[in-house]
Amino acid sequence: MHITTLRLTRREAQLVPEQNVFHTLHSPHVHPGDDAQWAEHWLDVTDCPPEDWERLLETLGMSEGDREVGMETRRFPQAEILTGGVALRLPVRDRWLDDRATYINVILLNNMLFTQHDGELAPLDKTRRRLLEGDRPDIDTMPGLMLYVLEGIMEAGVNDFILARGQVEEQEDHVEADDADDEVIRRLKHSVEHLTSQSEEQLFCLTLLRGLLAHDSALTGIHDATGELMDALGHLQRSLQRLESRLNDQLQQLDSRMRDRTEQRLRVLTVISSVFMPLTFITGFYGMNFENMPALREPWGYSLVVGLMLAVGIGMALFFRWRGWFR
Repeated sequence: MHITTLRLTRREAQLVPEQNVFHTLHSPHVHPGDDAQWAEHWLDVTDCPPEDWERLLETLGMSEGDREVGMETRRFPQAEILTGGVALRLPVRDRWLDDRATYINVILLNNMLFTQHDGELAPLDKTRRRLLEGDRPDIDTMPGLMLYVLEGIMEAGVNDFILARGQVEEQEDHVEADDADDEVIRRLKHSVEHLTSQSEEQLFCLTLLRGLLAHDSALTGIHDATGELMDALGHLQRSLQRLESRLNDQLQQLDSRMRDRTEQRLRVLTVISSVFMPLTFITGFYGMNFENMPALREPWGYSLVVGLMLAVGIGMALFFRWRGWFR
């Protein structure tokens, strides 16, 4: 288990040494109006065994029901109201090409924000780095910090879309140049579909949260801000669906070209077969049924048969050309 703790005051953000984490967990809640002492903490818990995570939640004084929510492991979005806070579960990707998303638990409780997940996640690392560098617009409450982290996750989704769109446009150029690889396009389509599913689940999670907070006056700020995040996610989802449509068009264009090439090959093979089958029949018939082989007992036999074969071949070729088989 590894816990990265960020302590935010009104003036700065700083990392808390890991050996002081449990002191942080037991620190008293200071009212935000006290500018000198007020602080909020973001604890990012990674690779934590279930039993250690449960003990950590128990240390916070969470009820058994709230702990069950915080220990959820299903790969499905979730939002729940806790005693004195909220809990979310939503998918995030470290890299946009990853096949599987990482589901993270986001728990807002008193003066602390917890994010719990397996492995490193670039969106969370980037958000933490921004806070340490002083980028913290209007963060003076714990709900504000939670929304800032959620915005960082949504921003990562937008950046993933931009990267995917660049790859789609590059493949469109290859399709136009007729040197595209359909397997590359299929893998790209697979990745875009994963991003679309991820945005759908994130939108579902925020929709649940907004509905739960509709009548909670203590968390009105989160309720109002989630509407903006939902609008952004809805736009992102539609943009990803358009990318999927463009990739489908590329695959259809490649399939159409493949069918055209196959038909052209079959046409050539049909012409060749149609020309040589009668010639083969004439040659076989003559060789089996005439006593006088060419250049032996029949002085004109060879010339006659060869002339007949050429006449049939040229005649059939002209006939096929007249019917448009060579176009």
